[in-house]
Amino acid sequence: MDGADCKYIKIANSIIRGNVSFLGTTFTDYANFEGTTFLGKTEFNGSRFAGEAYFNCSHFSEPANFTESVFIGPATFDYSTFNEMADFSAELFSTSGSFYNCTFAEDALFYLSQFNGVYANFESTHFLKKINFAACPCEAFLSFADSKVEDYADFHGCRFAGGIRFINSTFLGESNFARCHFSEDSRFDNASFNNTPILIAPNSMDHHSSAALFLGRIFYSMEHNF
Repeated sequence: MDGADCKYIKIANSIIRGNVSFLGTTFTDYANFEGTTFLGKTEFNGSRFAGEAYFNCSHFSEPANFTESVFIGPATFDYSTFNEMADFSAELFSTSGSFYNCTFAEDALFYLSQFNGVYANFESTHFLKKINFAACPCEAFLSFADSKVEDYADFHGCRFAGGIRFINSTFLGESNFARCHFSEDSRFDNASFNNTPILIAPNSMDHHSSAALFLGRIFYSMEHNF
């Protein structure tokens, strides 16, 4: 269905054994892939979702590629599992994006993605490999509360204009927050960084260095182990 227009699609609670390609497809209405298992490669590169997009409880056995896709309506991937690399880079979430309680077994790429609208939810999500949210302009409120990252976490160059929450989050690898811009309240309460380097340098306001810039309040408490 590459490049096609699709008004309404529902492939829920299904098993798709071959590769799936919706390259450049426009979903002009509701798109429902809830509870679906994708056994082959999944390609939604450059797709446009004008209505609600549901991928809740889905399972991606092979690489999932959503690069440069546009979600005008809410995008929901709650409780989904990605066995291989998941690429959501250069994405646009205009309303909301929810990845609550997801599992990313390989690298999760969200670099250069725009999070607009009300919120983006990554709470209770488990990242077993590297995550890359570098250079994301985030107008929405983002939450990584209760999430766990077992490898390198890259947030350098992000602009958190709507607030960010890392409450009770666990980072087992190196964390990079260099050159970040925190405009609203930034909460790291009870976050654990496992005695590995965290690149923030909040006391430096030199924009030519690798400093992070905090314009709102910063909350640290209990086990932050920087």
